[in-house]
Parts: sequence; structure tokens; C-alpha cells
Amino acid sequence: MTTISLKIPDMVNQKISQVAEKRGINKSQLIRQALERMLESKDSISSSCLEAASGLAGSLNGPIDLSYDKKHMNGFGK
Repeated sequence: MTTISLKIPDMVNQKISQVAEKRGINKSQLIRQALERMLESKDSISSSCLEAASGLAGSLNGPIDLSYDKKHMNGFGK
């Protein structure tokens, strides 16, 4: 097992200590469990903007690509 050290705010340390004590485990175990849950979650960090916005992609009606027809750009810019 690899060891990682990090700095955390005092308030976060207090909360970790309280939760770990309540669960009857040490702080390292609690942090490992929290990290594992976060990394396994489907809400975890997306690998791309498209993946993060996949529920929105293609949800608007209109031209597929505005760059093909300059009339769609009237009123933008100047």
C-alpha cells in the first residue's frame, strides 16, 4: 500500500476524527473509504466536456453547425 501525505484544514480534520470515532475506525480507513466511494461514483470527474454535458448534447433545436451559414451569425460580434 502506498502512503500519501496531505495538508487539510483543521476543521476538516476535526470532522474526519469525529466521523471515524463514531464509526469505530481510524482516520486513514475513513479517508480510504471516502476516496473509493468518490472514485467509483458515476458523478466522479468526467473525462471530457462532452461527457460532463452528455445529457444536454443535442437537446436544442436548430442548425447542426452554425459555422456553415454566416446568416446565423448576424447580430453577433460587431
